[in-house]
Amino acid sequence: MNHRTWQVYGIGALLLSVLFLFALPFFAQQIPAALESTAKQQFQQQGLSWVQLAITGRDMTLSGNAPNPPAYQQALQTAQSVQGVRHITDNMTPRVISPYTLNIDWNNQQLLVEGFLPDEASYQAIGKQVATLYGNAQTLGKLQLAAGSPAGWNALLETLLTQVKQLELAHIDITDQHVYVSGKTPTLTLREQFHQALAPFKQQGYIMDVHIVAGDNAAQVCQQTFNELLQTPILFDSGDTRIHPDSQPLLNKLAETAMLCPNAQITVAGHTDNQGSNTTNMKLSEQRARIVASWLFQQGIDTKRIRAVGYGVKHPVADNATEQGRAKNRRIEFVVQGN
Repeated sequence: MNHRTWQVYGIGALLLSVLFLFALPFFAQQIPAALESTAKQQFQQQGLSWVQLAITGRDMTLSGNAPNPPAYQQALQTAQSVQGVRHITDNMTPRVISPYTLNIDWNNQQLLVEGFLPDEASYQAIGKQVATLYGNAQTLGKLQLAAGSPAGWNALLETLLTQVKQLELAHIDITDQHVYVSGKTPTLTLREQFHQALAPFKQQGYIMDVHIVAGDNAAQVCQQTFNELLQTPILFDSGDTRIHPDSQPLLNKLAETAMLCPNAQITVAGHTDNQGSNTTNMKLSEQRARIVASWLFQQGIDTKRIRAVGYGVKHPVADNATEQGRAKNRRIEFVVQGN
């Protein structure tokens, strides 16, 4: 090659270099745009519309409220599968829930836990605990991650799971800082241990509503629990036998309590105020008692254990001269006999 040819090559190389330098910003802008487009497409295909993406260069930042632990894990795995991503920053958070709830059911063979936990670390810790205590007799599939848990939530749950293992039966409803427990244990000693284990949480603001029946005083505790529950009356439509839907949670708790004293006889007694004829009131009170007794049977309570009776206006507990008194007299009572 002659000198002129080398000059041409040199000028061409210089021009290419200049062109490359000018093109760099353009390609630098195209890389994150392409990554973002690819990532969004993959997240949409997985049904992860709640995930918010931000791309800086080849770095990806994830944010958004994960509806549950599996969705959280799926989002991370999807991000890791996007080709060309150098680094992933996880800013995803659980959604805020109110009221914050959790339920535990134990029948001496199977444990079911469902509700909310504050974070993935809590989920893993609880999973490890129940696997150790209950082995394969446990189900955590309905646990979800969500923000909004009261202080001491994880410690309370760990304590309950440890204590429930000592019970023959247990049903626990936690709503924010209100803890409702119904259960059965062989002895009064174990029942007392359960109460003592929960005592420290009262100082943190938790309200403990515990109804545990011990085998050696089952009927007595059932009667006490029925009396406490029925401070809230079972609601019926006016002048009718149809139970109001608002009473459904109360009926559930009454049925749970009846299961804790399986050898006791339960009389469901209906009462009315003095409005209307005695004959009508007697019939209405008996029909309402039968409806409640029938509902207990539908929940698995043996019909041989249940008796329905109506007393009409015979046994008022308040003055029928006032509306407030008449409201108190319109009631259903449970009377426990035997062991």
